[in-house]
Amino acid sequence: MQSVAYGPDGTLFALTGGELWAYPAGGTGRVLVARETAEDRFDGWLDVSPDGHWLAVTGFEAPTLFKVGSFAPPDAPNAESRCLLRGWNKYRFPDRVFYSRMCFTGDSTFWFGRTERRVTRYDFRYWRLPNLTEFEYSGFSDTDCQHVTTVPGTSQIVIDCWSRERGGVAYWSGDLAQPEARVTKPVGTTEHCNGFLVGSDGRYYVSDHQRVLIYSVGRNGFHLDLTVELPHCESTPKLSLCADARRFIAHCFESKLVCAIESGTGQMRGPWDWGVGKVNDAAIAPDGLAATVGGSSKKLAVWDLDD
Repeated sequence: MQSVAYGPDGTLFALTGGELWAYPAGGTGRVLVARETAEDRFDGWLDVSPDGHWLAVTGFEAPTLFKVGSFAPPDAPNAESRCLLRGWNKYRFPDRVFYSRMCFTGDSTFWFGRTERRVTRYDFRYWRLPNLTEFEYSGFSDTDCQHVTTVPGTSQIVIDCWSRERGGVAYWSGDLAQPEARVTKPVGTTEHCNGFLVGSDGRYYVSDHQRVLIYSVGRNGFHLDLTVELPHCESTPKLSLCADARRFIAHCFESKLVCAIESGTGQMRGPWDWGVGKVNDAAIAPDGLAATVGGSSKKLAVWDLDD
């Protein structure tokens, strides 16, 4: 199982063995969205737009964007084939190497980060050839882009940058209308820092070595609110945050363990071994009540976090 992601309505998407599957919210079955072809290689990550209308499959091959449609009704003539009947369109990007997950904004414009000094915007609001905007995000000659994310409810983007001269990680943020750099370095981060999320509470959830750092952002920059130690994690954790940011889950590369953490207190539940082998990807449901993990066994595990 390569990657898993939830849509805003609770629909679960899973990428495994060259096939993309959807598990509709509230249902008991699954439907096949797409199969890998010579042109469309599904070797990366899944990301769903905030409105649930777009699904991006990205990785080190040219990625594919799907426009989400409706699922086949149970009594449809070919429902037994488990395939979608209608409403799915796709756009395959030009041959570009994408080094990070896609990042959607609320207006269905999305961004991606590259290991160069550029960020590119594609606009798919009208389902036509993309309106591409590309700009340099920093004046630093030694700075590479690692990750890109958006601040929920805004058009602001935030870029995680690694600087060889300065060491550590800085954060660049700007607005789509006026992309001016504001570079700051959160106190307490190390060279192991690798990725972050911005919650609907406005806080930054930063992955560092064997821990998660939670920052609030004010006029004077980053303020460290909470540090969550993950002693079972031997590397930098990967995070998935629920819609209201009250809870998130964390897992580490080459590990079989997953834990759930309350954002307000730092209280950790777990870690658990959910029987899927080494965890490849994990996602928390929008309501924070369940999580799904995909692993090296090519199986999915769905867990009730309130049990």
